Amino acid sequence: MKLKMFSIRIEEKLIEEYRMFCEENSINISARLRKFMERDMEQWKQRKLAIQRSNNNNNNNTKPS
Repeated sequence: MKLKMFSIRIEEKLIEEYRMFCEENSINISARLRKFMERDMEQWKQRKLAIQRSNNNNNNNTKPS
């Protein structure tokens, strides 16, 4: 898998506190953010799939027999 840099703007105080949190808990910031993003993407895909299924069910129920 190819890795790519991703820049975001975060309040300085928050990023410094988060760095301290990660250091104290032996957490890799990049890996943690990747996990958050992966979780968000999985939840988003599941919601899209559920909506799509619901729409398909609604379309099937409204077709004349």
